[in-house]
Amino acid sequence: MDAACTLLPPSSGRLREGSPAELRESLVKLYDDAYATRPGWSERAARHWDYRLADLDTWRRGSTTLRAVLHESDHGVDGYALWRAGNRWTDTGPAGEVKVLETLATTPAAYASLWRYLLTIDLTRTTSAWSVAPDEPLLSAISEPRRLDARLGDALWVRVLDVPAALAARRYVGEVDVVLEITDAMVAANTGRWRLHVLNQDLLHALEFFLIVCVVEGSAADVYHVAARQVCADRRRDGVFQRGQLHRVGDAIDDNRD
Repeated sequence: MDAACTLLPPSSGRLREGSPAELRESLVKLYDDAYATRPGWSERAARHWDYRLADLDTWRRGSTTLRAVLHESDHGVDGYALWRAGNRWTDTGPAGEVKVLETLATTPAAYASLWRYLLTIDLTRTTSAWSVAPDEPLLSAISEPRRLDARLGDALWVRVLDVPAALAARRYVGEVDVVLEITDAMVAANTGRWRLHVLNQDLLHALEFFLIVCVVEGSAADVYHVAARQVCADRRRDGVFQRGQLHRVGDAIDDNRD
């Protein structure tokens, strides 16, 4: 893609290329610092990195070996990209494709520099990334967004086994007070109406869940009070809540009670 088509700011910082093996230490460190703040991302052990950076011939499908590039600022490494390129020519010239495996940037400058690099690699005409966030900033950084041919599809599917633990483990950007009605034929304890209450007071975040009514297989059920309250000691605005506890607070209730 022509660099003129992007609305990305001019590149800043420094880009350093290398093989994934050479740059692995920097990749792992940056990912470990960032993944907890990224919805849907999970922790990676050494074996996960072995798989991510593996470069089997059968995976290349005519493309180059897997490559890595770091973005460095005065404060150190703040972004990276993993990619490979397909070599293709037509009667009108080079028509290679840059295939982006993964990008991570912790600053806007790193994000802009990495994507400008990936969109302007020599002898290529297209750049593809299989899995990015629905609100990927790049979607708003192209003067002709239709040229991106962006498509929304399924990615990671999650089976929630413990409703209060799952809701307590995620982040919330603001105050929430909503009732969720859940029907779960496999895990009966999840079935019922749950009140999700997220408070934001003076940057101290508290999180409470209330199981209002739970009816299992048409019979009377116990009322539980789920309290997952954790105050962020460092007063961060992101409000990351790690775990909740389930407490029984009531006796069996009448089936007809709402």
